[in-house]
Amino acid sequence: RRLYAAVGGAAFLVASAARAAAAVAHALGVTNVFLLYLVAEPLFIPIVASGVSMLTCNHLDVFRPFPHLARDDTLRCYGPEHFPYMAMGAAVALSAPLIAVWFLTRVVPKQDLAVIELRHFAVARVALRWFAAAFSVAQGEVEMTRTE
Repeated sequence: RRLYAAVGGAAFLVASAARAAAAVAHALGVTNVFLLYLVAEPLFIPIVASGVSMLTCNHLDVFRPFPHLARDDTLRCYGPEHFPYMAMGAAVALSAPLIAVWFLTRVVPKQDLAVIELRHFAVARVALRWFAAAFSVAQGEVEMTRTE
């Protein structure tokens, strides 16, 4: 019974987030389809990578390789001043795939009737690009802060 309630609550949160992302995407789509195309296709990986990079932190380590690549050495990692950046990064990294999937499955078929992409293929393509961007940034941050 608890499992049923937990799954129901999680499904409600996911459905609510999807509806909110779809509403935002629809509002953007009404104003400019090209802007949604940019979010869904060429700028998807940079947007997700920027969002995920806000979740990571460069510690104040003088032995860190490539210290010139640190974004802000004065920022205390995972402290109160880092939390707004983490929240924004999580919101960006999680809403970009929802907007991209909505655009690729709802808007694109109405724009170009000659090209048909199966919905599950569009979802898989977005999911794999999201995973590649998130994993690359996380692995790059680990390598950048590694000491031997």
